[in-house]
Amino acid sequence: TVIFTKPVAVEELQRRDIITYTDPRTERVTTHTFIEQAEDGSLVTRGDANPSLDNHRPALTANHVIGKVWAASAIPVASAEFWFTNPRGIGILVISALLLLLFVPGKRREKSNQSKVNESDKVLLR
Repeated sequence: TVIFTKPVAVEELQRRDIITYTDPRTERVTTHTFIEQAEDGSLVTRGDANPSLDNHRPALTANHVIGKVWAASAIPVASAEFWFTNPRGIGILVISALLLLLFVPGKRREKSNQSKVNESDKVLLR
């Protein structure tokens, strides 16, 4: 998964915002739902698949927050098994190849036309 974040001040966070932070215990980057800021200033989060709140020990603070998520995209794993045994993988490969065939020669034509124009300009300038 690819996640895009933007910097945010903790005071601007609202309940149910999705945030990315460095877990204070494991130092791994994690993305969870922001629930609230506790009275002691620590942040309370919860993972989507978790029925209970995250237990951050040591406490999760504003210094750990990387940013608020504004976009995310699931990108399929680029393994040979996916690309060649999965019908979607084969479809993606075929579509990608067709797009390359359609657009790459067009770029070449533009470049060759530009070089012809430039050559004619040279002739006029002589």
